[in-house]
Amino acid sequence: MLIPGRAKALPVLFFGAVSRPRGGCDSRGEPFVAGFAHTARMDESIEQGWKPLLRGTALAAAVAGVALASTEPLRRGSLELSDFGMALFAFYFALPAVIVIGVPLFLTLRWLGWARWWSSALAGVAGGAAIAAIVRWPGAPSLSDLPLLCAVGAASALAFWWAVRRKPASRG
Repeated sequence: MLIPGRAKALPVLFFGAVSRPRGGCDSRGEPFVAGFAHTARMDESIEQGWKPLLRGTALAAAVAGVALASTEPLRRGSLELSDFGMALFAFYFALPAVIVIGVPLFLTLRWLGWARWWSSALAGVAGGAAIAAIVRWPGAPSLSDLPLLCAVGAASALAFWWAVRRKPASRG
């Protein structure tokens, strides 16, 4: 399938074979592949440019930092002053992970026109699984780390998607 509206043609594989576009147009007159009308064009609610990406990166890293740092206070049942420092510490470790794994995943989803909340969450789960494997490298990934890091990845990806999708209020 060739996705219309792109500078370069992108063959998309479905079940191991390149699908051919079959006729039809959506309500705007744009061509689409039968059954995939919403994937054939960019999502207009996703803001373009570097500022939304910066906003999303910062929010995703903050969500990951707070989520990772909140596991110990939840286990303890109390919040201490050092937990705020731990959240800041976790933010600085989450920021490179968001930049190296999360942003390219989101840009790929956006380029394909698949940047939705659920696809972003699934990409976050995949990113969390990748982090679980990287944390235990060169050994085998621990299955006990997987649920927490996948959940943190999904929460961070949803925060990133929300921040990129949200249009700031115009000053008038």
